[in-house]
Amino acid sequence: METLPEAYYTDFDFTNSYFVFKGRFCSDVITSIFNLSTLVLKSHNEPFSVQKRVSSTLIEVVQNIYHHAEHKDSDILQRFGKHYGIVALKYYYGLWNITSGNFVHNNTKLKLQNQIDEINNLSNEQLNEFYKFVLYNQKFTDKGGGGLGMLDIARKIEKPIRYKFLPFSDKISFFIVTIDIRTAS
Repeated sequence: METLPEAYYTDFDFTNSYFVFKGRFCSDVITSIFNLSTLVLKSHNEPFSVQKRVSSTLIEVVQNIYHHAEHKDSDILQRFGKHYGIVALKYYYGLWNITSGNFVHNNTKLKLQNQIDEINNLSNEQLNEFYKFVLYNQKFTDKGGGGLGMLDIARKIEKPIRYKFLPFSDKISFFIVTIDIRTAS
């Protein structure tokens, strides 16, 4: 069943991409992605409000890879290193598109599916109320998160958050998330 991540990149549509990064995410890479996205959005003459939504969503996605990508599996760690993933930013038909992927342990799949499906089914009003509830009642995980990441993303984007899990091994899957953000024009 095991396949190298390069096989998963065939599921990514890189048409109209401004940039694609695949590899190990670290603070320097995250900073470079933020700086590059800022330049791309400014050169595209996007209003500040759109620049802010796209940049903050992109950073949240990249931080999710950094903090939540599977790295305890010895095979993943040995072959790809810690914090391995992919992210792409592209523009088409009045939408900014962010696609990301990283390894996750299969025991987290159901939790991720349920979380994203629940978020996708909320109205904007319900989403804002749920965000406030989690913000004021959160319990931090061992990775430092309080569950606000996907909620924060969902408040800035055109729903739904699209996702899929591609099997890598009997214990690990490659988790792909696709997000669209409408431009002001």
